[in-house]
Parts: sequence; structure tokens; C-alpha cells
Amino acid sequence: MHDSMPRRSLSRSFREAAKAILVIAVGLLGLALLSPLFISVTPAHGKLDRALLDLRSIESAFRLYVHRTGQLPSKEAGLRVLVEAGILEVMPMDPWGNPYAFSVTEDGQAEVSTLGADGEPGGDESDEDLVRRFRLSVPSR
Repeated sequence: MHDSMPRRSLSRSFREAAKAILVIAVGLLGLALLSPLFISVTPAHGKLDRALLDLRSIESAFRLYVHRTGQLPSKEAGLRVLVEAGILEVMPMDPWGNPYAFSVTEDGQAEVSTLGADGEPGGDESDEDLVRRFRLSVPSR
């Protein structure tokens, strides 16, 4: 006999992981399919709407990264880690052609943001900074 985990625990863990990946994949697919319905007719609002959707998608991509790797991304690696892990095909850029910013603390408090149309901190309307804050937690194994 060997000291490995019982089959029942392994299959349960596998089912839970598979369910989590399926939920994330369905969410990303739904977002991709439904996002055109939420984009406004005016170009300025359309870009803001797209940026908000991008921020949510990037959050989902980071959640998938943590689930797959079992570790938090480093602040230094930023969004590049999502491309290197094959979760995203290219580095995401905001609707105004600027890269999104990402930061994470050791306890998993994460933030992804864009500086808006002007690329400068602060601003109103299309120049408004957009920030999405979320918590990443490493699954227990």
C-alpha cells in the first residue's frame, strides 16, 4: 500500500477544479458574445464601455491564472504573465492604445486600471481613470 491520497479525494478535487475552469470559461465566452450588446452608440461612451468590459475580462484572466498555477502573479510580471501562461494571446491595450496597469499585494488585493483617453491621472468623462479592484486567493491544495 502507498501513502497517496484516497481516490475519492482526488476525483473530488479534480471535479471541483474542472467546475471552476468551466465556470470561468463560460463567463469569458458569454462576455465575448454579449459585449457588443452593451457598447453604446457614441464613440466616447463606447470606448469607456469597452474599457470596463476589458477590466472585467482581465480580472477573470487573473483568476484563471491563479487557479491554474496555484500562485499569485508578481507585480513585476504584471499582465505579461497572462500572455506567457497562454491565457491571453496578446498584451491587452485600452481603447485609447495604452497598456492597462496591474498591481497586486502579497495578500492578494489586486487592481487593474486605465488612465482613460488622455493617458493622465484624473479627469472627467472619457478622460476618467477606470479602476477595478478585486481579491485573488490561492486555492488550497
